[in-house]
Amino acid sequence: MRRLATLVSACALLSSVAAAQAKKVSKQECFGASEEGQLLKVRGELLAAREQLAVCADTACPRAVRKDCEAGLEELARITPTIVLGAQDAQGSDLTDVAVTVDGKALVEQLDGKAIAVDPGKRVFRFQAAGLPEQRLEVVVREGEKERIILVKMMADEKPTGDPPPEVEPAGSSPSTTTLVVGGVGAALLVGAGVVGLVALNKRSSLYDRCGKAGTCTTDEVDSVYSLYDVSYVGAGLGGALLATAAVLHFTGSSSSSEPSAKPGVSVAPTLGGVTLWGRF
Repeated sequence: MRRLATLVSACALLSSVAAAQAKKVSKQECFGASEEGQLLKVRGELLAAREQLAVCADTACPRAVRKDCEAGLEELARITPTIVLGAQDAQGSDLTDVAVTVDGKALVEQLDGKAIAVDPGKRVFRFQAAGLPEQRLEVVVREGEKERIILVKMMADEKPTGDPPPEVEPAGSSPSTTTLVVGGVGAALLVGAGVVGLVALNKRSSLYDRCGKAGTCTTDEVDSVYSLYDVSYVGAGLGGALLATAAVLHFTGSSSSSEPSAKPGVSVAPTLGGVTLWGRF
């Protein structure tokens, strides 16, 4: 059956070529076409070889040359690969208004489902349709391969709809505003407590040298020194507590996205007998 199909193809080719030729082929053209056809066949350029052998298979050529060329055409009909091109849209429906090129050369303007003869080897097919992105496909076409289906999907580029979802910052990746405020106030209180403590020590030393040794210091002078100590102690305690609170807020996953609309704040005011702290978190 395969042999019969090959013979039919070769006969059809010979008939079409003979009908198309309007002038008689010279003997020189017969010999030249025969040699060129054989060389092209060896190089794998089967389509071009077929054209040359069709020339020397003309009845005007010498019988020996014509017989060789006819045998060559029959061999080419057997080994020349054929492909069937196809394209589908995103829904799987067949497309026909698709132009295809092979290795940069036009192959077909529309898809009709018919087999097309191509040279064997690595080929680059490009499918183009109006309104759709071009599809590029590399295919190794094998010698003797018949009616190989080459099918591509041609789909429009997907465009994102709506705004992209907001990026959610992982909890605990960075301190929140509340954590920074509380921690900052705590650190400031510790520094202030240290400064007040140094002032108290200096004042106590000076007071001791001036009147402490003689026991002549007034009660107000002594109370003022101890008031500074009280402020230092309270400030240090509050500062440490606020720093601990900031650490708890940070490591328990407090983030800026969950903060209340009211702005957090902490206020501290030192008094003679201690400090006053108020705030909103």
